[in-house]
Amino acid sequence: MQTEQIEEGKWYRLTAKERIVCCDCGLAHDVTLKRIDGKLYARWRRNDRSSAATRKSGKYPMKAKP
Repeated sequence: MQTEQIEEGKWYRLTAKERIVCCDCGLAHDVTLKRIDGKLYARWRRNDRSSAATRKSGKYPMKAKP
């Protein structure tokens, strides 16, 4: 699963399963989308292992709020 860093206020097209990294703190979340009776549901679960690896890699620099 590929990891993408999100930016505040930006729209994203999601597939059924995604791994998202927060733009401020570098926490990684596994996101699962599901449609039930025509309504869309999302489940976000923090992925501690991926969060630690992301922060350690320095690939996604944490951004301070202005």
